[in-house]
Parts: sequence; C-alpha cells; structure tokens
Amino acid sequence: TFRNIMSTHVRNTNIPTVLLYSDTVEGKASKSDLERLVPKDVLHDPNQCEIMQCNVVTQFKLKKRLEYIAKCEGAGGSCSGNVLEKICEGSMGDIRSAIMELQFYFSGSSSKK
Repeated sequence: TFRNIMSTHVRNTNIPTVLLYSDTVEGKASKSDLERLVPKDVLHDPNQCEIMQCNVVTQFKLKKRLEYIAKCEGAGGSCSGNVLEKICEGSMGDIRSAIMELQFYFSGSSSKK
C-alpha cells in the first residue's frame, strides 16, 4: 500500500521527500486525512516529517499572476479577462491548479488553430 511504501521510503532515505496534499473543498487538510496516507509514527516524528500549510491566494492576486504568466509566455492578448476569472474561481485559491488550468487552456486553444 501507499502507506507502507511511504513508511519504508522515509525510514531508508536521506533524500527529502515532499508530498503535496490539497483539499480544495475545505481549504486545509486535517490530521486524520494525512494519517490515512502516511503512518502516524512518520507523520508526527519531527525528524522525519514537517507539515506546512499554504494559504489560498485571493482571486485578485491570482488573476494578476495569471495575466503576468500569460504575458511572459507571449499569450497575454489571447486570454480574455473572463477566461482568467473562470480559472480563478475554479481553482478556489490554489495557484498550482490555476496555472495548470491556464496551461491546459492555451494547449487546447493552440491545437484549434
């Protein structure tokens, strides 16, 4: 199982391992959610694990960042504000999700040309 693999990996490696866990419905992960994926003894050992929580990004800041990314990628004029607003709403403040959605939008629009 994933829990066994994680437990073995963390105990047998000196290489830092980063797991990203997103709960876009509630906005933060509970300890019980994480304990279903990672064994308690690993999750709560300060020598093996550090839990960090990232706050959601406001829609205003997210839209500005997406506009900047589109401009840097040379696609600033081909993405309307309405599209960016829908991406921002759908991502629920998760910047990783918003960037992937923007990338998907541009890959789909370039294949239509």
